[in-house]
Amino acid sequence: MDISVHEKLASQTFNRCWDLLDGERSPDADRELITNAFASRYHWHQVGGAEPLSIADWMISRAYVAIGQPIIGLQYARHAESQIAEKFPAWLKASIYEGVARASKACGDELTKQLYIGLAHAELAYETRAEDAGLIRSQLEEL
Repeated sequence: MDISVHEKLASQTFNRCWDLLDGERSPDADRELITNAFASRYHWHQVGGAEPLSIADWMISRAYVAIGQPIIGLQYARHAESQIAEKFPAWLKASIYEGVARASKACGDELTKQLYIGLAHAELAYETRAEDAGLIRSQLEEL
C-alpha cells in the first residue's frame, strides 16, 4: 500500500475516534473507538516517524480512559511520553503531558495529574501558534 494511502487512512480513523469520543457511550461505540484508535496507529506506523506514533498512542490512551479502562490508558500515555524528542513542537509535548494527566486523573492519582498539567502549561509557554495552544488549554481545562 502506498504511503499516501496509509496517511489518508490514519487520518480518517483518527478523526473517527474524535467523532466517537464526542458521541454517546455504548458498548458498540466503545469497541469501534478502540478499533479505530489502533487502526490509526497501525497506519501511522506504516508512514513512520516518532511524532505520528506519539499522537497515535495519545489517542489510544484517550480512548481507553473514555471507555473506563484508565490503567491501559495510562500505559499508552506513558509510552507516548517516552517517545518525546527535543524536536517535537511544544503543542505536541503539551498534548502528551495532557494525556498522562488525563489518565492519571482517571486512575485516581491527583498528584501526578497536577504535575503533568503543570508540565503541559510550561510547554505551552513556548507554543507560537495560538490555535494549537488554545486547543491543548481547552483539553487541560476539562481536567
